[in-house]
Amino acid sequence: MVRKLVTLPPHMEVFQAIRLLVKHRISGAPVVDDQLSLLGVFTEKSAMSAIMDAAYDQMPGSEVQTFMVKEVVTIEADTDLLNIIQVFRDQPTRRLQVMENGKMAGQISRRDVIYKAAEIIAPRSTKEKTVLYLSALLAQEDAPI
Repeated sequence: MVRKLVTLPPHMEVFQAIRLLVKHRISGAPVVDDQLSLLGVFTEKSAMSAIMDAAYDQMPGSEVQTFMVKEVVTIEADTDLLNIIQVFRDQPTRRLQVMENGKMAGQISRRDVIYKAAEIIAPRSTKEKTVLYLSALLAQEDAPI
């Protein structure tokens, strides 16, 4: 999980937010208020909507909150790895906002999860094989099938 995030205030000018995404080479950023309460997420797709509006409707820049995704999938900080994997498998999101006591604690990406899972399930040697089960990691000889 990443705890040091680029976050955006809801009233930030949308093209300033787009420049931040590009500058930091990130695909999205949480939108939070002064108390770090999660309000939404401003994504590359949000940015494209803002650009289209500006191009076709001759609209000047607007605020981030106008284009942010408001229905955000979150997890609690103590969620275990397999439940996180299941959420990613079932949701079309690239990142999950991690909450702790109702406030933003960080963010976890699909890539973070894959790296951690690979670290856990990778055999330590070519002789030692492991299999990942939903209930636990078992050695091949202990597998029920």
